Parts: sequence; C-alpha cells; structure tokens
Amino acid sequence: MADTILGRVTDHWREVKLADLCGIVPGPSGPEFSQVSAGGIGPRILRPLNIHSGLIMSESASRLKKEPKRDVRRFQLMTGDILLTRVAQVGRVAMVTGGHVGWLFNTGLIRLRCNNQVDPRYLRHYLMLPRIQTWMQQNVSGTAITGITKQALSALPVALPPREVQSAIATPLEVLTEKIAVHQDIVTTAARLRDAVAERLFVRDGLEQ
Repeated sequence: MADTILGRVTDHWREVKLADLCGIVPGPSGPEFSQVSAGGIGPRILRPLNIHSGLIMSESASRLKKEPKRDVRRFQLMTGDILLTRVAQVGRVAMVTGGHVGWLFNTGLIRLRCNNQVDPRYLRHYLMLPRIQTWMQQNVSGTAITGITKQALSALPVALPPREVQSAIATPLEVLTEKIAVHQDIVTTAARLRDAVAERLFVRDGLEQ
C-alpha cells in the first residue's frame, strides 16, 4: 500500500507532482488581453467566468477588441488542454474540446497540457475532487487579490494509477459530465425563453393600445 493525498492506495498507484505531468502556463496579462468585446475583431478568449461545473461555457465568451501585437501561439488552446481558474474562485476546472481549439485564455486562468503519463479526462476529474479543491484553497496567496501561483500549483500532489485505471475512472465520470452539459443547455435555452416571454408580457398592454 502507498500513502497519497487521497489516503492509502494499492502499490500500483504512485504520487507525483502536477508539474511532472503537465506543462503549466498562466494566461497572458496586459491591456491588450483585458480589452474584450462581444463584437471585437481579435481572437476569442476565455475568462474565469467561462469555467463552471467542469465545462467551458462559451455562450458568454468574448473576443479581444483588437488583434494582439505579440505572438499568441503559446497561448492557443488545443483539444485536451485543461483550464483552471487561478483567481477569485480558485480551482474551477474545464477541459478544452474541439470547439475551442485556437482560442486564447486570459490571465485569470492557467492552462495544463498533459504529457503521456496522464489521461486529461482523469486529471480534470481529479482536480475537481473536494480534497484537491481544499488543497488549492489552502495554497492561495495574495492580499487584495488572492490566487494560486504557477509555482504553488506545480507542487500539487497527484495520485496516479496506471493509464488503464485512469481511463476506467474517467469514462463514467465523462458520461455524467456530458449529462451536465445537456442540462446546462436546457437551462440556458429556458432562461432565454423566459426573458423573451417576460419582455412580451410586461409590455403587452402597451403594444395592444
């Protein structure tokens, strides 16, 4: 048996630091990456408000107002990348899908790009475990604005089983995450319908006159 942050596990598991499994890249900072608009002409960019319940909520995603002057290829997203909020509500996690390839992420997010030791699906759900969320909350720093740094996150302990076990753990959790995504779409659609109906009902008498 081996001791890990999750407790005692069988010997074929091991505990490693997050930095041994991922490239860890904080989002770019500076005015050109904070000036966003729904009607901007620059690349699409994700912010902490777009990360919720393990999913990317791109309905509220914006574009940079202008094309950035610096080379942004280092900050372009690929399928399987994991985004983690590092300020405000630290620790919200989502995994990038095909629909977000090439998008950017701002300074409020950290991108994790996994190497071949870890299944990104496993890591996403691992990072969402309450015990791991508590670890991140205990390792925030700052005064006026609190957050978790790349250095602190690099040391996060990851309990790592063999790849086949990672897949066996991740697969049923992915099914549940897909169900969450479907329900989220229903909620979004219902909210839009409610707002449209409310608008009509509140002004109906005036329209009929």
